Amino acid sequence: MVMALNSNGECEDGGNSQEPAQVEIGGVDPVPVMVITDIGADIDDTLATLVLLGAKRVKVVAVVTSVNDGRKRGALMRGWLRKLGVADEDVPILPSLDCNGKAGCHTPEGFPPIEEAALGKVEETPNRILQIAKFYGPELVILGIAPLTPLGAAIRLDTTGVLKTIKRIYLQGNVHVNQKAGILKPDTLAYNFRMDMDAANIVFDSLQLFVPFTLLGKFAAFRVGLTKKDFECLTRHDKPSLLCQARNQMNNFRIGNPDLFYKLYPIPEKFKSLDSMEWFDHIKGGTVSHPYDPLLALSIVEDTDSINDLPGLDVDVSTKTKLFTRDPVLCNFPEARPLHYIIGNSETEHGVPDAEKVHRALVESLRLGLDSNSITTIPRSFKSLDSMEWFDHIKGGTVSHPYDPLLALSIVEDTDSINDLPGLDVDVSTKTKLFTRDPVLCNFPEARPLHYIIGNSETEHGVPDAEKVHRALVESLRLGLDSNSITTIPRS
Repeated sequence: MVMALNSNGECEDGGNSQEPAQVEIGGVDPVPVMVITDIGADIDDTLATLVLLGAKRVKVVAVVTSVNDGRKRGALMRGWLRKLGVADEDVPILPSLDCNGKAGCHTPEGFPPIEEAALGKVEETPNRILQIAKFYGPELVILGIAPLTPLGAAIRLDTTGVLKTIKRIYLQGNVHVNQKAGILKPDTLAYNFRMDMDAANIVFDSLQLFVPFTLLGKFAAFRVGLTKKDFECLTRHDKPSLLCQARNQMNNFRIGNPDLFYKLYPIPEKFKSLDSMEWFDHIKGGTVSHPYDPLLALSIVEDTDSINDLPGLDVDVSTKTKLFTRDPVLCNFPEARPLHYIIGNSETEHGVPDAEKVHRALVESLRLGLDSNSITTIPRSFKSLDSMEWFDHIKGGTVSHPYDPLLALSIVEDTDSINDLPGLDVDVSTKTKLFTRDPVLCNFPEARPLHYIIGNSETEHGVPDAEKVHRALVESLRLGLDSNSITTIPRS
């Protein structure tokens, strides 16, 4: 007998479908994740994407956009994926169009317009969702961090029940729990649900007897805050400023719904003028994000055991000490017993036993995500270990980030040998340098050497003109290779 829920949350006979086995989502291969997002409304969705991209055991296989013009959100997501070294063909972006909500979409300068973002067709999105679910089958995980309109549309077309076979669905929002029956109902106060309650209800009513759910509520997010200082540490010279993105998207929220904004982010009255950005420097505690969506993404990282790849994080694997406390809800209908987990559904059951540890794990995950393209990036289709095709498809053609040669080049510059390089525009009179050296003066008595540091942080990278340094390095390498092209005499 196969079960389904009616509109009242009662169990009744349904159509043919396959009930998935109860398994953990971790495994040897990366876990495929489909993300449903309203990126651009706030910084959370961008951060959640970074968390997933930085996890070794997670593979983002598709992005579905929701709320208003999902094409604009899709272009924003594509811009970020390209900045992070993800090839267009590796992650399809499936946009949707709906009239839910007033949330805007702030896009950084230099991101692709809609027509250049390699987006799927809006009318094909529901069927594409089903195709991806069928392809990955019981390995697929869905992360829903936006109103569920596109997923609801896919369920309405799912005559074979393919979505009932996926591994797990993660949703951000609070729920009401019938513990006796083990039934979940979406809270009408939760933003992602209330923006399209019809879609939320069809997702819960159609899937929860077959697919295990993990839900993260607002009380977990209230335990962890990301500050301006955190965002400053995540600054990368080759990527848009997350801090600026957070400020601009928060300001859209502030203008659109000031009452709710000031309830969440207390600001002194004198800094509330809509004509000024002073409010951003006077947020209580400096907290600019309560990271709902990134924490839900981090729970996936933990469930796949990717959490153990985070350096410096004290997680006792032997005793299964978790970042999050998950309250289990077992569905008690015959032949339908998926085990759901709830994190942060109430003030007392916030699900974050050690907020400082979760904060550290989140920041480290964001750092890994931002730096995920700092090593050579290869499209997924060329990563076979049995082929050398990968070498012809390195993004940008970069085969070396020359740590050691640059240090050697600094010696060349320090000895004034840099002036022997032909065609290099170095203004000796003004001492224009290839490298910016940060001085460190030792202040102990009778010990006052002056140390120099180059490139010790993302903001102090020490290379003011990368193109000039590149030319100097290539010319130095040429001179080295040709050093015996003239008559060679032994030094003695």
